Amino acid sequence: MAHTTNDICINLAADQVYDSQPIPRYLTMVLQQAIRDGAETIEFFLEDPASAKGFRIRYAGKSPSYEMLPAPGHCFAPAVVVLCNYAAVPYYATGSVQGTLHTRQPDLRWRLESDNLKKHVFLYKAG
Repeated sequence: MAHTTNDICINLAADQVYDSQPIPRYLTMVLQQAIRDGAETIEFFLEDPASAKGFRIRYAGKSPSYEMLPAPGHCFAPAVVVLCNYAAVPYYATGSVQGTLHTRQPDLRWRLESDNLKKHVFLYKAG
C-alpha cells in the first residue's frame, strides 16, 4: 500500500473559495459543509460514470450520515485527481493507496484511503 504526505494545505476560508477552478472549488465547498456538520468520514464514490447522478458523496460523524446531492458521473475522475493532488497520492495508482490531506481554517488532517481510485475514495479525520 503506497503512503505519501505533502505540504499542500487547502484553505477553507470563505474568501479563498471563489478564486479557484470549478472542481477544486466544489471540493472545498464539500469539505466546508462536511466539517460544519461534524463529519469524521467523507466518502466519494462512483455508481455510474454515464449517469447524471452517478457521482455520490456521503459523510458521517457523531450524528447520522448525510448524502449530498449527486453530481454527474463524469465529474468523479477530475475530483479524484484534485483530492489525490492535495494528498500527494498519484491519481494513476492502482491498488491500495493512502495519503494525508491538510485543511486550514479550520486546521485539520484527513487520511485519504482507496482500494480503487477509479471508483471509491475515503477521507478519515485524523486527530
